[in-house]
Amino acid sequence: MLVIFFACLLLFAITDGLVSVPWYDLLAQTIPANRRGRLFGLSQTIQGVAGIGIGAIISWVLGSGDIAFPNNYIILFLAASVLLIPSSCMLLLIKEPPPVPEGGHLQSSTKPDWRTILRTDPDYRRILACRILFNTSLLAVPFFVGHAEDVMALPSSIIGAFVIAQTLSGVAASALYGVISDRWGPRFVVRIATAAGFAAPCFALVAHLTQGAWITQAYPFVYVILGIANNAYMLGFGNYLLAISPASERPTYVGLCNTILGIMTIVPTLGGWLLENTSYTFLFSLAAALGVIGFLIALKLQAPSQPSAVSPADPVDFAAPV
Repeated sequence: MLVIFFACLLLFAITDGLVSVPWYDLLAQTIPANRRGRLFGLSQTIQGVAGIGIGAIISWVLGSGDIAFPNNYIILFLAASVLLIPSSCMLLLIKEPPPVPEGGHLQSSTKPDWRTILRTDPDYRRILACRILFNTSLLAVPFFVGHAEDVMALPSSIIGAFVIAQTLSGVAASALYGVISDRWGPRFVVRIATAAGFAAPCFALVAHLTQGAWITQAYPFVYVILGIANNAYMLGFGNYLLAISPASERPTYVGLCNTILGIMTIVPTLGGWLLENTSYTFLFSLAAALGVIGFLIALKLQAPSQPSAVSPADPVDFAAPV
């Protein structure tokens, strides 16, 4: 049974990676560029609010003495499967327009390969490097809880405060990101996220070095920052990628990005190895340094010159200066 479970989990991971390529393409074709921020922001806000209630339901199902293992997990998996049905129905109702030729950074009669894209598109190189550094700067995240308990001597019950802080800040950030992305462009969301990405380990580092009473009690602020950072993936990085990708080459842009970022799955393992062989001071310092470099690259992101499907009724100045 365990083999079947992991086989299904592997199948889900593979199909999830494959479906992201046409999913991004579908979003770009059906949602105008100056509406995507609102769409992503609203969906993430609803998910965050609903997640609070769903988390309470999961806790009740798993903690209830009346529902024994494995029935409790069967109920949760069945409920998740049922909730996917209306999602699939909504997808079937989407009317995909025919592809429209779109100007881009690469002007060629043939579709370029990934080496050509990396060599000739500086915007793509910048957002990819920024995303890699941002993801790598989060290598300390899995160890904030252990640091809070073992070094800062906070009680285990503080984990609940961490979850609440990250959830609430994530909901608020999603709503705000939607407005920022539509009004000023997704690159500003990326800048906020990368700033938060290095602010979290910086705060933890200061708390570790000083261990003052006030900063110890303020440790949940680390998770407030993480909520701000973690909710920018689609609204910032993903939305910017859609904006700079030429329509005919968008699958290549997205697929290449997903392939390269797949390496980021080893980041938590790398963080654990570093902590085991060095110290919290080194781990937090490295994470902060990587985050700073990512933020500096984010400052150099240029406004997409030719956004796709922008509605004239609600213009957005994608070419506004920095």
